[in-house]
Amino acid sequence: MTGTSFLRVPQESAGRLTIGATGNAVTVASWVYMTDDSTGYVAGAWNEHGERAGRSYGLFYDLGLYGGDERSAFHVSRTGGPTPGYPYSRDYSASGNKFTRYTWQLHVGTYDGTYAVSYLDGTSVAYPRFVDNKGATYAKNPYLFTEGLNPNAGDFTVGAVELTSGPGNYAKGTFAKIRVWDTALTADQVKALYDTERAALK
Repeated sequence: MTGTSFLRVPQESAGRLTIGATGNAVTVASWVYMTDDSTGYVAGAWNEHGERAGRSYGLFYDLGLYGGDERSAFHVSRTGGPTPGYPYSRDYSASGNKFTRYTWQLHVGTYDGTYAVSYLDGTSVAYPRFVDNKGATYAKNPYLFTEGLNPNAGDFTVGAVELTSGPGNYAKGTFAKIRVWDTALTADQVKALYDTERAALK
């Protein structure tokens, strides 16, 4: 990923990648070799542009607002818009440990209809307390979100996301083995995925 281009699958062609149309559980996983020094987007169905409220799920890294700085993050949304009372969506899990640049790491986000969970290299490290800029206190990993997923998500994209001003959060680096499941992998399954694949990418 060069930081200037991305992959788009239009919503009308996304099929089962529009997870919220048929269920409320999802996992996104990708190996990431990050050379970025700012917010980046890995993959998902997350669209903030135009009148359509197209947020549903998305795997990000280094989200500066709401606790995701230097961490792997997994956004979820039911309404497709910002979190009520906030200018943006705060609804994401963030790994309790920080990522490392210039090395391969497995980023995974899961959502089971109740909790979003972020994993780095097969492990979910707890992030039990975060205080946001409105004074609200909550856990970031796992992140409680019982509303489910947006059934009318935007396009599925890889490497950038449609922000209110157009494409942004361009990723820089290399992705490998991007996958989406319509179920929430368990902690044991994520660990097994990492253990099975790490030798090929280290």
